[in-house]
Parts: sequence; C-alpha cells; structure tokens
Amino acid sequence: PAVQDGIDAIQQANALVICPGVLGTWIISTLLFGWIKEAIQQNPTTPIVYIANVMTYPSQTTDMSLSDHVHQIEDYLWRKVTHIIVNTSLPPKYIISEYNRVWSKPLILDIDNLSEYTLFTWDLLINYDQENNAMELVRASWIGQHVWVHLIRHDGNKVAQIIESIL
Repeated sequence: PAVQDGIDAIQQANALVICPGVLGTWIISTLLFGWIKEAIQQNPTTPIVYIANVMTYPSQTTDMSLSDHVHQIEDYLWRKVTHIIVNTSLPPKYIISEYNRVWSKPLILDIDNLSEYTLFTWDLLINYDQENNAMELVRASWIGQHVWVHLIRHDGNKVAQIIESIL
C-alpha cells in the first residue's frame, strides 16, 4: 500500500500532475499502489494535469496516440484528466535518429480526438543549442550506455508556467 504521507498529499493537493514517463511501467504502475485511486477520488474537484510524452516507448506504447495515453491513464485513475500539456515541437534530427535506433518515434498528436479536454500546446522542449551536454549524451548512447531515454527533455520553466496558469 501507499504510504500515508503520499495519500495525505494527494487528498490535500491543489492539482495532481502526471509527468511524462513510460505509460505502463512508470505511470500506471504508480496508480496501482493501494489507496492511491481512492485518495484521488476523495478530492474530486482537483484538476488532473497530464504532461504528455514526446516519444513512444518501444514495445509498450508503439503506435499509440496521445488520446490512447490519456484514456489508458483514466482507466486506472477512475477519473477524467482535466488538462493536457502537449509539446508541439520536435527535437533535433540527430536526437530523433537515436530514438529511432530503438524503435521509438514521436507520439501521434491526435488533438482532434481530445476536444473535451483543456489542452495546452506549446514548444516545451529545452533549447538544444544551449544544452551543453546534449551531444555528449548522444555520443554516450552510441557506445552503448543506453542514455537515449534521457535525450529529450521538457523545459521545466515552460511547463511550470502552464501549471501556474492552471492553478
């Protein structure tokens, strides 16, 4: 079961934010802990914000769309997501090619299928020209260090601005 501090935090939250991550093994598995869903149910007016992934995850979300992600999360939340934050830009081609090496590709943004939600669409990625270690991460992945899952990053300041506007 979930720890009581976590349950209390969910019950008292001004918003619940579901961050990007592997849908099955990171996001949904967290919702399976005892009393998490029940705590979410006890705070029914709290906005639930989903920050969408940029890329699919090999063998778990291959060919899934944004709406597929949202609906799967809702199946385990027992509630509707209220806000979706969606990145609208692509990272540089050299980074996309690293993801393609492991059969990962950009998430299908079927925004038309999500008209019932409050959507925030924006270029949310870090500035790769200013990110000093982006190319080093690519080089490390080339020599088998498997850091490709960390190459694409949301800009925390941009995401925080959107979350602040929701609150």
